Amino acid sequence: MTTFTVVALAVMLTGIVLVLYSMLWLTRAGRRQQSQETESVVKSIRESVQEADQATEELHKTAKAIFAEMEEKRQELLVLFYMIEDRKKGMQPDRAEAPLKERTFMDGGEESKANLKAGKINALHEQGMSEAQIAKSLGIGQGEVKLILNLGKGK
Repeated sequence: MTTFTVVALAVMLTGIVLVLYSMLWLTRAGRRQQSQETESVVKSIRESVQEADQATEELHKTAKAIFAEMEEKRQELLVLFYMIEDRKKGMQPDRAEAPLKERTFMDGGEESKANLKAGKINALHEQGMSEAQIAKSLGIGQGEVKLILNLGKGK
């Protein structure tokens, strides 16, 4: 072999090695970029899941508050219903079969909040407070105070 042939073969081999190295380097760079993009997407998804979890927790708290308020209103309606029933029967609440303040409304024997409210309203009225003063002190509407007082008196 001549020197020229050896040099030509060395140059060709060097060229082939450089081409292979370049291809390998580009493939690794592409994989690194894909890996970084994948990590970015995963991070974004994790943040979205955390935001969704927080929103779900807030909704759960709001739903609990709404259900508690609905239960309170249900109890109030039951008190008013029994007051109306007593009135229809011509009974005064203090002469009813079971006095209003002793009645329970499917709550495991506990006195309902509505009963307590009606009792407070009647007690404040007996102390001489006006409907407006009672409503303001209990943080409720004057119409509700007037209705409970009228139903309680059998008017």
